[in-house]
Amino acid sequence: MTSLTPLFNSTTSDTHQDAMHQSLLNIWSKIEKKQKRNQKFLHNKEKTFAEFKVKVLPLEQQHAKQTADLIEFLISFITRKSLSDYQREELLDWIASSLMYLRSHPFLDGVDLDALQNKCDEALAELTQSEQSNIDPHEIERVRHSIEIMFAGKMQLTDDEIIALIEDPSLIDDYIEQTQKGLDEEQQSGHKSQQHDPFDDKFREQAEEDFRHHAPQQDDRQKDLEKLFKGGQLNKIYKRLASLLHPDKELDLVKKAQKNVLMQTLSEARKNKDAFTLLQLYHTYINDGEFSFDTNTLNSMQTLLRAKLHHLDDELHAAKSNNDISTIVWRKFSERSNKLTEQNFTTHISALKREYREQQNIMQQNKTVAKMKKLLQERVDQNCGWIDDMPIDLMDLFR
Repeated sequence: MTSLTPLFNSTTSDTHQDAMHQSLLNIWSKIEKKQKRNQKFLHNKEKTFAEFKVKVLPLEQQHAKQTADLIEFLISFITRKSLSDYQREELLDWIASSLMYLRSHPFLDGVDLDALQNKCDEALAELTQSEQSNIDPHEIERVRHSIEIMFAGKMQLTDDEIIALIEDPSLIDDYIEQTQKGLDEEQQSGHKSQQHDPFDDKFREQAEEDFRHHAPQQDDRQKDLEKLFKGGQLNKIYKRLASLLHPDKELDLVKKAQKNVLMQTLSEARKNKDAFTLLQLYHTYINDGEFSFDTNTLNSMQTLLRAKLHHLDDELHAAKSNNDISTIVWRKFSERSNKLTEQNFTTHISALKREYREQQNIMQQNKTVAKMKKLLQERVDQNCGWIDDMPIDLMDLFR
């Protein structure tokens, strides 16, 4: 850091100036460390993603394609009349969850999900047409009575809606959502008609008073920063760098491209009042010791450099919180060591291969209705392992 000393020299020499000078150097050192930390994270993230694309991505796409084949295989059993209600419901849930999995799959390639959904809808329509069900009026009243008790009279359904619910119990979710939406709208309408609360005025007045108290300080600080970058020594540094780095003055095409990038960086530094980047460019490309800063400038510089520290922390947090593909892969697989990261890859690859074999076996071993009925019943039994105090399944009321 000693090479940066000329940048922070003040026009006077006393204990206070020396302390300020040392403080700026310390902040500068912290910024450089955090920049390296952020760059290391980005490097590791891209390295992990590159490894994922080689080792895992082909298997992910293969597995997704086979899941689509499994869905198409399952759809062929929807219209089979010998399935019990429980078995058919399990079949439809299986198809729906598999479709949902594919819709959220980030590496899906070559699969027409809309076509799969259309096949499923067509099969359901065919099933409905073939089941010209004759609903007993007493059954309608039984279901209506159950709904009134369960929802305290807040859910009102017509006879047609109840018949549709008996034929397709999954509609209960839609009816619950519609009822809740109506209640929410009614509640919001009631809130709007409530009398004005004087406490709101008192709270708002206090907030406005706090703002009036702090705003002048913020305005003064903003003016200081504007002055620093528009009329002070940082502005002079900016002009010298712009003159040196401007791409229009460069004939060599390679250097011209490099200077174009540097000029963009310089412009963004001035726009964002990024003193660190501005001085870093000056230190790298000029650094002739021409500039020294007075006390006011040093104070403002300290504020700017501390802001840079916080910005770098925010930058890292944002980079880790992104939902782009490479960051999602990093969050799933990356560990504190290469060995642990490799273990995560190996575990995931094994799981993909195992699921691939299981889906393959399902399609090969359950081609007849009898075998599919047995498989679906096994899945039903596995999902019915509730205990005595478990809540009642709403679907049971409409079977």
